[in-house]
Amino acid sequence: RSLRTCADDAAEERRAAERVLRKGLCQLRVQRRDFAISTAAARALLAAGAAFRAWREAASAQRSEATLQHALEELQVQTTSALSTARAEARLLRRQRREHAERALSANARATLASALLSWSKEARALQAARQLSNALEESEFRHQRALCSHRSQARVAREGARRAGLAAAGARRAAALRMGLFAWR
Repeated sequence: RSLRTCADDAAEERRAAERVLRKGLCQLRVQRRDFAISTAAARALLAAGAAFRAWREAASAQRSEATLQHALEELQVQTTSALSTARAEARLLRRQRREHAERALSANARATLASALLSWSKEARALQAARQLSNALEESEFRHQRALCSHRSQARVAREGARRAGLAAAGARRAAALRMGLFAWR
């Protein structure tokens, strides 16, 4: 009877462990979904911010170019040497703006790549954690099955021992009864 309660306790512990592991797996899935949603929202904000910055820089560049063009026209009227200087400055400014835009695009590409790699890394870690959790669940189930088999074999051995002890006791009682009969007959 106590072995049955042991087996029931072991089964109950196994079921409790399975419930805990399944609950953990469910929470992990919810966290992964929430992380993916927040990552997508952050990417959308990043893309919108980058587009707004590019538009603002383009508008500022247009204003500054218009200002420089006006200054260029005024200088053209005044003197030719001042005109060539202004043109050189405009070329320099355009080249600097182009270099600045190229650096900004490069930085934006690096940031996008970094965020994608970070997201991939987090997803890989989440998948690895899920795999480890699944392996732990399988290992726990295997240990519980092995414990149940061990308890069953011990119960079998105990029953066999009790049966043998009972047979030995019955044989001893019979031998004692026969001895008493022989003593009485002599």
